[in-house]
Amino acid sequence: MKWPATLLAVLVVLVFPAFARARVVPAPAAPPAAAPTPAALPSRIEEEAADSPRASMRRFLDLSAHAQWREASTYLDVPRAQEKRGPELASRLHEVLERKLVIHPELLSPQSSGAPDASGGILVLGEIDGGGRPQPITIERRPALAPGEHGVWVFGRGTVDAIDRLYDALETDWASEHLPAPFLARGPKGLYVWQWLGIPVLALGSAAAGLLLTWLLGLLVRVVVDPCSRTARFLPRLRQPVRLAWATVAFWLASPLLVLPLRASEFVDRLLGALGYLALFWAAILVLMAAGDEATEGPWVDGRPTARTLTVVGVRLGKAVVVAIGLMLALSRLGYSPTSIVAGLGLGGIVVALAAQKTVENFIGSIAILVDQPFHIGDRIRVGDFVRPEKIEGVVESIGLRTTRLRTTDRTVIVIPNGKLADSRIESLSEREVARLTTHVRLSRAPSASQLRVLRASLKRAVRKHPLIRASDVTVELGEIGESSFDLHVTAFVETIELDEFDRVRGEVLLACIETVDRSGFELALPTHSVIATGPQPAPRH
Repeated sequence: MKWPATLLAVLVVLVFPAFARARVVPAPAAPPAAAPTPAALPSRIEEEAADSPRASMRRFLDLSAHAQWREASTYLDVPRAQEKRGPELASRLHEVLERKLVIHPELLSPQSSGAPDASGGILVLGEIDGGGRPQPITIERRPALAPGEHGVWVFGRGTVDAIDRLYDALETDWASEHLPAPFLARGPKGLYVWQWLGIPVLALGSAAAGLLLTWLLGLLVRVVVDPCSRTARFLPRLRQPVRLAWATVAFWLASPLLVLPLRASEFVDRLLGALGYLALFWAAILVLMAAGDEATEGPWVDGRPTARTLTVVGVRLGKAVVVAIGLMLALSRLGYSPTSIVAGLGLGGIVVALAAQKTVENFIGSIAILVDQPFHIGDRIRVGDFVRPEKIEGVVESIGLRTTRLRTTDRTVIVIPNGKLADSRIESLSEREVARLTTHVRLSRAPSASQLRVLRASLKRAVRKHPLIRASDVTVELGEIGESSFDLHVTAFVETIELDEFDRVRGEVLLACIETVDRSGFELALPTHSVIATGPQPAPRH
């Protein structure tokens, strides 16, 4: 039962971007070539004439956005008999365009004559289905009416005559029939007040729906999946991205209630698509992390420290790749061209390379460490410089893409850049099978040479008696004749590599040496100092 449940969870996440991407927005029956998407924006800035189609349509849209209908009506070829209805016709045309056709002024010609292929000075912006009959939306050039004025591009007579028919064919807006007047006022971005208030309400409702649907899906998974299986431990990790995905779908299904303008609706669709990609790649990262945890904690890595280290680094690299791909797709869904993004990264490559020299050095150092494998996670190592005598000792906690972390005996964490670590002298203390123990027993100069030989043999026997001391490698020799002592050098090897156990054995061996010296009747040497006073002799007493 593992695979059906896993496939169910993966499919639930995979379909959400498709839902957000597949929404059908009201659009013209036959989209013209003159109204491409924003992704097709011209890459160069052209000089714009004041009497160009681009300038005229931008001015009309700006006036309409501020409800200046009388001024906006000057961009309509209104018949003389209907001049009084000019502001009303401009308002109705703006409503029709918001609901049925998006005009991108930046895509229109910046020249006074319009596009080179404009026949008879007429441009077709698109078509709108009005009452079962497609209606072309056209603009045409109207020459200057007086000397010193400039011409202007206006909506053609055929478009103006069809405004009432197109307006009557719009779907009924439930809000305008049931909400009071204050909610029907225009707000920012051309949206009504009730639409601005409805967006957060709909978002909260979608979040609640996401919680409910995720809980219901969890109940289904508990029925299908064996609670003791690995899948049952893995699926709860997907709760957050699945919740986001359900909320995205809920908002997509309910967004028609807001009756958003076409431009705002397109933006919402792109945003929902980006959220869908976010849910998908969020789930992919969690799946990658779960697979890494399963790999590093499984029995197959026992005795394979290299596999554990490579898995940890591989998961981190995989997360970086998934995040990069997810961001690229999300930005592309929001209307940013991937080609432009890559080109921008290429232009800034030199700057990034100069600023990231150390980062690249550390990354290459991490690769060198992983390939050469001088140590593994959990090893105790000692890091020293080839020139300076200072050394750092600790247990390797993690090997990252940039740094390696060591836990010292003081329980502090030392972070070493991998570039510097790869060039350092590294002693792997975990690779040794035994630990070397050395100490000096300093005796007073009282014993004779024969007594020193007897004491040396007694110390060797005492050290060999310890169960963790390798008996064949114990040495006790007279190492030095000091100013006030005979120094016996004791060397032994402890059959352990654990620091705590080594410290315990070292203490027991030192106590055994002290007891042996006491039983032999000798004394440990104490540092002595001679003080010689010089100066005038004191006067004799009489």
